[in-house]
Amino acid sequence: MRIITLLLLSSVAVQAADQSRIDLFLTLVRDSDCQMSDAQASKILPANNFTRAEVSEIEKILDEAGMVDKTKMGVFALTKAGCKG
Repeated sequence: MRIITLLLLSSVAVQAADQSRIDLFLTLVRDSDCQMSDAQASKILPANNFTRAEVSEIEKILDEAGMVDKTKMGVFALTKAGCKG
């Protein structure tokens, strides 16, 4: 029983960390007028310890949540709702 409890607590901690990383990513994009070019991302994201794999997963999560504006070419952009928070 104790092992199961520890596993559940570990899982919750990982989810909380993931959410905090998503929140930081959103803050960084919002601070860049709700869009980020590849050039901006290549400077800003590594400076905040984001890996390519982590960014890819976060972008997928935000896209599934309907927060990504896919009409903008060449930049990662948030929808108006995503930009407001």
